[in-house]
Amino acid sequence: MTPHEHNQIIGAPRYVLGLDLGQSQDFSALCALEVHGAGEQAEYHCLYLKRWELMTSYPTIVSDLSLMLRRAPLSTNRPRLAVRRSDSTRRRGT
Repeated sequence: MTPHEHNQIIGAPRYVLGLDLGQSQDFSALCALEVHGAGEQAEYHCLYLKRWELMTSYPTIVSDLSLMLRRAPLSTNRPRLAVRRSDSTRRRGT
C-alpha cells in the first residue's frame, strides 16, 4: 500500500511539534511529527529533528520555527505545538 492510499483510508495526517527550550547549559531541540490515524493504531513519522547550538537565543529559535511553519506541509495545516523549558537544576537534584 502506498502512503497516499494509506492516508485515504485513515484520513489526512495531523502534525505535532515538540519544542524543548534549553537554558545556558542545555540544548534547545525541536521535533516535528506527522501523525497518521489515532489511538493505539496511530503511526508517527518524524519529519524534522533539530538541535540548536548551546546559548542559541530564544529569538533565533522563534525565527527558525516561524520559517519552518511557513513551509508545506506545516503551512497548510494547523500543527499543535508543545513547549517545554529545560531545567538543568531539576535533573541534578538541586
